[in-house]
Amino acid sequence: MPQLSPMVGVFTFLLTNLAFVIVIMSVRTSFNVTNFMESSYQKSSAFKGFS
Repeated sequence: MPQLSPMVGVFTFLLTNLAFVIVIMSVRTSFNVTNFMESSYQKSSAFKGFS
């Protein structure tokens, strides 16, 4: 059993790191999507106003 505890600690550490990275990536992609939607909306409205 004592040989197993460091492996469990490393496994939980990697698991929490993976969850942290997934959360950061999802937040960044959502920010990119909102920025892209806003910029495309501004471009389309500006194009409509121009024409």
